[in-house]
Amino acid sequence: MVHMIRNALDHGIEPPEEREMSGKHRTGTLMVRAFYEGNNVVVQVREDGKGIDPEKIKKISVKKGVITETAAAQLSDEDAVRLILAPGFSTAEEVTSVSGRGVGMDVVNSKIMHLKGTLDIKSEFGMGTTFSIYLPLTLAIVQALVVGSNKEGFAIPIGDISEVIKFNPDVIHSMNNQDVIELRGEALPLFYLSSLTKQGFTPPELLENVQAPPEKQIKSVLSKQTEDLSLEDLEAISETSVIELEQQQEEPEEIEEQNKIPQKVSTASSIVVVRDGTNTMGLVVDELLGQEEAVVKPVTDLFEFHDAVSGATITGDGSVHMILDIPYMLKNLSA
Repeated sequence: MVHMIRNALDHGIEPPEEREMSGKHRTGTLMVRAFYEGNNVVVQVREDGKGIDPEKIKKISVKKGVITETAAAQLSDEDAVRLILAPGFSTAEEVTSVSGRGVGMDVVNSKIMHLKGTLDIKSEFGMGTTFSIYLPLTLAIVQALVVGSNKEGFAIPIGDISEVIKFNPDVIHSMNNQDVIELRGEALPLFYLSSLTKQGFTPPELLENVQAPPEKQIKSVLSKQTEDLSLEDLEAISETSVIELEQQQEEPEEIEEQNKIPQKVSTASSIVVVRDGTNTMGLVVDELLGQEEAVVKPVTDLFEFHDAVSGATITGDGSVHMILDIPYMLKNLSA
């Protein structure tokens, strides 16, 4: 922000006499503001100065060897303006106490990219320039609706919510193996938020044995070396239910069919209708827990989490809620 404000004051806003000759007020205006836009927080630095001359930028870039003269001739005005982000680029004819060292915008762009953000430049020659920094919400505070599903809490950004309606299982239809409801004459695909949750946690090294049928559990235990068998292992072998094995042999088809049935919410109370552009989807939830101002924290690679989760937040009572990435869900989970 220091680099951008310095550049705006030194390169953007003209001297009072020059502004008067252009029909402007003698005093220039520098505006810094921040707001939410989609899944980003936007920080803008805007001034009503002389703007950026794309032709001048092209000439300086060719002179400094940033691009060739042929490439410069083919650049649009917007692309030419972005040349100010090149390393070492500067339009200042002399170094001042404010700017002109040729490192400002290069550093700004590098920092923004490091934060997984983007920098947009809009300039009108003679009228001024606006720099817009787009940063992901993992660096921001967002108003969110906290919902509960399968005893887990999720935060949905308020900006992504269109409306909340009552859940009625009697009006659900199936279309191409997708549950939908009719909402004002249009089909609304449903996503059961409980499918993102897990009841309890099983260590990965025990997961294979827990999910395996009893006969495979026995083989897994017996595959150990004799000296590694503990008293618990021997008890597990002796107490494995023979009846359970027989039931699996007698009714394999029924069990297989039960495993195919998706686990949907039985206690659902509401459908949160979310929207991103023209795409909509209904999130089926158990309960609405209220609105919160969520400080978004990134989830590190130390944890396994679904791609539909964009971050996490901790509420005042110490509860951890996952923040949903609605654009991802609409793109990848609605079909």
